[in-house]
Amino acid sequence: MRETKYIFWAGAGISIPSGMPSGNSLTDKWLSYFLPQKEYDEIIEFYKNQKDIVGKEFPRLEKIIDDSLGIFGEKCLDVLNFMKDIAPNRIHLAISNYLLKNKTYSFTTNFDTGIEKSNTKKVEVHSLNGINNSDWGLVKVHGCIQEDNTNWGITISNLQNGLIPRFEKLLLELLDKEEYTFVFLGYSSSDYFDIIPFFQKLYREKTKLNSKVVWVHHCDDNSNEIINLSEEQWKDELSWGITEILEAFPIENVTVRKGKTDKIVAGIIPNYFVEKEISYQNNWKEGWENYLIPSNEQKSKFAFKFYSSIGYGKKCLALLQPPTKITRYNIEIQNYLNSLRDCGCYETEFKIRRRLAKMESDYSKIYFTRHYIASLRLSERFIRAFYLYTYYLVRYSNSETFNRENDNKNSAIMIIAESGLFYQSILHRINRSLISVVLTLPIEHVIRRLMLISVVLFIIVR
Repeated sequence: MRETKYIFWAGAGISIPSGMPSGNSLTDKWLSYFLPQKEYDEIIEFYKNQKDIVGKEFPRLEKIIDDSLGIFGEKCLDVLNFMKDIAPNRIHLAISNYLLKNKTYSFTTNFDTGIEKSNTKKVEVHSLNGINNSDWGLVKVHGCIQEDNTNWGITISNLQNGLIPRFEKLLLELLDKEEYTFVFLGYSSSDYFDIIPFFQKLYREKTKLNSKVVWVHHCDDNSNEIINLSEEQWKDELSWGITEILEAFPIENVTVRKGKTDKIVAGIIPNYFVEKEISYQNNWKEGWENYLIPSNEQKSKFAFKFYSSIGYGKKCLALLQPPTKITRYNIEIQNYLNSLRDCGCYETEFKIRRRLAKMESDYSKIYFTRHYIASLRLSERFIRAFYLYTYYLVRYSNSETFNRENDNKNSAIMIIAESGLFYQSILHRINRSLISVVLTLPIEHVIRRLMLISVVLFIIVR
């Protein structure tokens, strides 16, 4: 029988003893620093009151950083430099000791350098930038604080395509080997864009995983007791994301241990664990102003961006200055129009869009056309909307015409999709009495044909 080799999968929880933040703590600090105080208070209160519905205490960190980059630029990521000064703790050291001795792999979603810095000997690091040909080392799934931040897995735009291919290939190879046991520790399993979908795909495709898994369920109480949870217990206690990962493994290969993380790690690899805690001095909440001081105008724009993303038009309008002179179709007017739509002010939106119809535009003509037709529909100008939807549907049914719309094909695709939904809404409005059905049957037949064309065309071009 082959000797068991451990592959540690480490999340933010292992760095908290070194003074690093949890995901929620970092999100809270980020919002408080980059938002106006009033908007910060309201957003925190909103999530507090809606926790049972929304399912979380804070917005997703990846989402707010995405929004921040658009307002403050890449300079805002410099406030994370505190991660460079991490003082490694005994869990970091145990993992690095194990890696150096056994020349196997570990994975981490952390940006900090706690594991690498914990040892005087060099731990091989596999990160997003560049290729490391070593057949062992620490795989930094989302990147590293010491590298270029362009590709960091800290924004939705960088995460939405899933794991990078070479990491996915390596992970599949390791999961296929019986001698490996994956140990997840300090990991919240909230990576809904790459990690969870990877394991969900394995489960859906019934991929047989030969490796085993130990999930460390941290319990921060005064007891040093370690409990092995039954399947029924861990399915009840663990979060949805964790169970999604564990269900990819054969149930007989799954172990869930509840207790203090350091005690559980010491029990798994006792010969690599140092009992004496490494001291640290780090207050990650201080010094952000050394890198970037957001202006009040930037803070208001950031608040607007957040409210806009959740469709809170009333708050958006409160943060905007109504345009006094509409001269061209730019981003400020687009924000105002979107907020009007979120508030249900469809008539006002339509009147502004009609005035803009012949003006110079910063956007593609098709982008503008799509929103103009939508304003017709929402303001109940159905005949004009029907004419334009049908015109563009027929126009785009010619593949050559569609392919020439290279300035904004996404808007063209959306016109096709929205036309189908519009036709469907008309069918639902038709009175179903016998007399009206007979009278409207020819029209209904045409509309159903148009709806079918839109569905088929959408499938072809998307």
